[in-house]
Amino acid sequence: MKGEPFYGSLSSLPQEEIGALDFFGLKATLDVPIIVGGNFWGLIGFDDVKKDRTWSEAEVDSLKAAAGILSAAIQRQLNDEAIHQLNAELEQRVRQRTSELEYANRELESFAYSVSHDLRSPLRGIDGYSRLLLDDFGELLDPQGREYLENVRKLPPRWSADR
Repeated sequence: MKGEPFYGSLSSLPQEEIGALDFFGLKATLDVPIIVGGNFWGLIGFDDVKKDRTWSEAEVDSLKAAAGILSAAIQRQLNDEAIHQLNAELEQRVRQRTSELEYANRELESFAYSVSHDLRSPLRGIDGYSRLLLDDFGELLDPQGREYLENVRKLPPRWSADR
């Protein structure tokens, strides 16, 4: 079935297909396939249990319209489910990336603390020696040399020996 309606009645079907109608007590049937995403999904149909009949164009068109509406509704539901699944996967990936980023930040903070701690002693030494040079030999330095040593001494207070 490729999307075309199936018509059948006791008078128009081959004997091997009449058995299905007869089993259900049907005299005539009209089935229209519901196609979702290019694939057969199911059938919607009219049956007549009272008389053998031919279906009118209006009945066929009505059933085709109903099949189209059902197909669109089913496709929308499938799309909504896919979007929900993608959103759930995205949220999970965001949580995972956030966790990884938080871990990397903790590692970076730990590294920065370690580097800061390791540099304190050498920077205190530089600060102390530059202070001694300025105190003992500052008057012998030219203005530019004195400025260089004063710039070295402008260390942040937490590293300075006398601050």
